[in-house]
Amino acid sequence: MDAGTEVQFRPLYGVYSEADPLCYLLKIDGYGILLDCGWTDFLDVSLLEPLKAHINEIDCVLLSHSDTAHLGALPYAVGKLGLDVPIYATSAVMKMGSMYMYDLCWSRREMNLATPFSLDDVDNAFDIFPEKAGGDSSTIGRWRPLKFLQTLRLTDRGQGITITPYNAGRLLGGTVWKITKEDEDIIYAVDYNHKKERHLNGAALEMFNRPALLITDAINALNNPPIRRNKDSEFTDAIVKVLRNNGNVLIPLDTAGRLLEIILVLDTVFNQNKGLSQYKFVLFNDMSYNTLQFAKNHLEWMNESLLRSFDFTRSNAFQSRHLHECHTREMFEGLGRGPKVVLAAMGSLEVGYARELFMSWASNPNNLVAFTDLGQSNTLARHVLEEVAKAPQVQNVKGLHPHATQAQPTRAPTISLTVRQRVQLSPEELASHEEGERRELERKRAEAQELIEASAVAVPNNAADGWTAAAAAAAASANGSAGAKLECTNSATDAVMANVEAGGLSTGAVGASESPLLTPSASGEHNRGRGKARGRWGCLIEGFALPEGAAGPMFPFAEVEREWDEYGEEVFNEDFARDEDAEPEAMDTVTDAHEADSAGPALEMVKEAPTKIVELKAHVVVRCAVLYVEYEGRSDGRSVKTLLSHISPRQLVLVHGTAAATEHLSEHCRRNLPQVSVHGPEALQEIDCSSGCAAYNVKFPEELVNSANFTNVGEGYSVAWLDSMVGSMTKGSRYVPLLPLPADAPPRPHQAALVGSVKLNDFKQKLAAAGIEAEFSTGVLLCGDSVSVRKEASGQLVLEGALSEDYYTIRKLLYDQYYIV
Repeated sequence: MDAGTEVQFRPLYGVYSEADPLCYLLKIDGYGILLDCGWTDFLDVSLLEPLKAHINEIDCVLLSHSDTAHLGALPYAVGKLGLDVPIYATSAVMKMGSMYMYDLCWSRREMNLATPFSLDDVDNAFDIFPEKAGGDSSTIGRWRPLKFLQTLRLTDRGQGITITPYNAGRLLGGTVWKITKEDEDIIYAVDYNHKKERHLNGAALEMFNRPALLITDAINALNNPPIRRNKDSEFTDAIVKVLRNNGNVLIPLDTAGRLLEIILVLDTVFNQNKGLSQYKFVLFNDMSYNTLQFAKNHLEWMNESLLRSFDFTRSNAFQSRHLHECHTREMFEGLGRGPKVVLAAMGSLEVGYARELFMSWASNPNNLVAFTDLGQSNTLARHVLEEVAKAPQVQNVKGLHPHATQAQPTRAPTISLTVRQRVQLSPEELASHEEGERRELERKRAEAQELIEASAVAVPNNAADGWTAAAAAAAASANGSAGAKLECTNSATDAVMANVEAGGLSTGAVGASESPLLTPSASGEHNRGRGKARGRWGCLIEGFALPEGAAGPMFPFAEVEREWDEYGEEVFNEDFARDEDAEPEAMDTVTDAHEADSAGPALEMVKEAPTKIVELKAHVVVRCAVLYVEYEGRSDGRSVKTLLSHISPRQLVLVHGTAAATEHLSEHCRRNLPQVSVHGPEALQEIDCSSGCAAYNVKFPEELVNSANFTNVGEGYSVAWLDSMVGSMTKGSRYVPLLPLPADAPPRPHQAALVGSVKLNDFKQKLAAAGIEAEFSTGVLLCGDSVSVRKEASGQLVLEGALSEDYYTIRKLLYDQYYIV
């Protein structure tokens, strides 16, 4: 028999640090599951060395959220590291994640920063093109999009493992993963939010009770912000004050994450206050249109309030008449002057339009930079918050917002930034660059000439003159001379030299041992009986020698596919466009192709002027007001501790948090949850999370099933007591047989079992319906005068009170909430 399910957990990175993204390797009986594949906005390749070292141990990927910290390394892993396994996520995470990666690539390109992966890698990682999909229509290439509560059974090496996504809140499509093998439940819950927000429901963590393993984060373990019921009004009031003071408001945000929540907060203010219509409310990032379109078309991923509003009034919360979408600088500049509220990417201020606007607006004391997420550490956003907070403050800054900071204009901090610009070469650099290009072209021409000479073979006597002329033409073309017009040309030589001129010939393209063979062109007339050929010798044929007296083989033919519709062949207007600015005599410049060849090389295409990238230092004086308002959308420390007490896992693994936060939460769980085994692994430290309990598949004989007294417990399930003996497993069988008890065996009494789950809030309503007053006091339900009902950490209900008529009535009502077997 099997010894049970083996579970190993290894954090690749993302532990004891809030700067590192999330990436963990979970192995269940040798089947490797990569939990998230994050990166930072810096795209430091050295951070991915652990992922590269374990890339061959991964059998599938589970993604929890769509931001860079959870899937930023996916394009690099797929395109550069060769990760080719199924990827499981919700369709919202898939779509929003691709927007994140597109915007990050374009933002870095506009700042002239090197990106370790290309846009093609993003397309490949997210399978943007549906023709790559094969088989089941529910799959898109390597992606397996799932809906919330949709259970999927893995196949092949993952046989017996099921995965189920649950709502995690915070980001659209954010997921808490439940992974089940046999009777072992593993919960992966990071960056969740149990609270309901304007556009998302809260995380469904109350559905989990006593799992075998819980993997969660400690990033907010020390964060216990005061409860401010007027947080939204304070935030929006500060924005309105800045606008009316003729200032601009910059809110740096990521591309497609918490952006949606902030849009709803601000759009509500613009709708309620008609006086704000004179100010511009702008969404400024490369994917602004795509983000809003996806939000408008996928309301099913959002909370019931937005769905109900759309069902009854057909009003879409993201169909704003105040919001201006801009995805280029030209569109933003087209909005004109005047105060604006701008939601710009990226939230870290490391790249993107938000960085450009910060450099332009930070020196104006009337402006405001409002951060809604602390984001990654060691970024410009964190640096700005820290530097402004340390400077001497303006006296009335707290009148703007209780948490606003603003340095005195004369003592404002100066932040040095590196700006990369593309500039044209100086005359000396340009001359050196052109000289290098000329030498490279001469080298390739020499290689082409050697290639042609090495390709010479014996040909029929009658074609010798044609071959000699063709070789002479090739040599003249390679040397760049315009010699006398030759009657016989060589199409292959022309092709080779054209490739040289285009820079397409690489050294060693054709070796001496496999020289191409020049054969007669298919356009000539062939006399197969006498082995003579008329015409031009010019086709490059590899792999065989031409027999004596044989006719030349036909040039490979590839049919050109043309687009057709119901009206015939498709016509493109640009094929017939005329250059209005061209001189009239330019039409007669070239009259004959042969004359053009003999007159010299064809006119080259106009090339862009060569440029270089230079790094400049920019010094930004931060005189504007700076504000941080917590809209991160994560559960705070108090809520995390309460949820851990409710879930009460058998084993707990803490990841993604500072060393102080991780140690604090570990100590809290060891002190208050002694039944929980707590782990805080270091990076690359593998821990064994196996439960030690073996699970077996059993086979019931028909006579045993027929003798059982089943009780229906709802939702299509039935429960019964079975008395049997365990038989011996035969060789090659996957099942343990159960055998009936001997006929002379005495029957065994069974203790009554209560099947079901009761919530105290629901039970309070049942008591009210029965005419019994009940109220909560410190988590205990007080019923009547002398009876109380409380729930322990294990989930068991405890009924206490004096023996009386009320006690027995309440006990009966409580039993009625269960199925008794």
